[in-house]
Amino acid sequence: MRTRVRYLQGAALPATGLLAGAFGHGAADVVPTFAAVPPDVRLTFHTTMTKVDEPVMRSAMALAVLTTAAFVLVVVAAVAARPSTSSR
Repeated sequence: MRTRVRYLQGAALPATGLLAGAFGHGAADVVPTFAAVPPDVRLTFHTTMTKVDEPVMRSAMALAVLTTAAFVLVVVAAVAARPSTSSR
């Protein structure tokens, strides 16, 4: 069981980090540059960028959700399977 937890943790952390990095890149680099260019250039660029980024971002979001959910389910199952050590 511990091996599955480690593998899922190893998958969930990079997946969520990749997603956070993509949103961080957009907030830190792409959004501020929109103010520096004329509206027609901005709209053309944004439309094209959205078409290209859509499948990538959807895949990153799905991967982050699925790996995190699987990690949580395996950890909860591991904790539930652990023998109780409480003295009642």
